[in-house]
Amino acid sequence: ANHYLAVFDKATGSALELFRAKRIATPAQRIMLIAREGGCTKPGCTVGAYGCQVHHVVTDWADGGNTNVNELGLACGPD
Repeated sequence: ANHYLAVFDKATGSALELFRAKRIATPAQRIMLIAREGGCTKPGCTVGAYGCQVHHVVTDWADGGNTNVNELGLACGPD
């Protein structure tokens, strides 16, 4: 059996920390990333947040990374 943990915002009920429960960021997580980063985090890139995708920046999902805001970042498409 697999056990999963998620942390929800008490006021809105939105999932903020998904750990290994899901690979894809929630809309609430994306909003937090847009507010925090404003756009692509690649050095020298000026693409705005709405032109970016959410990526696992600390540890890739396939390598055991978590879908938590502090482990996600915004980046534009592949070079």
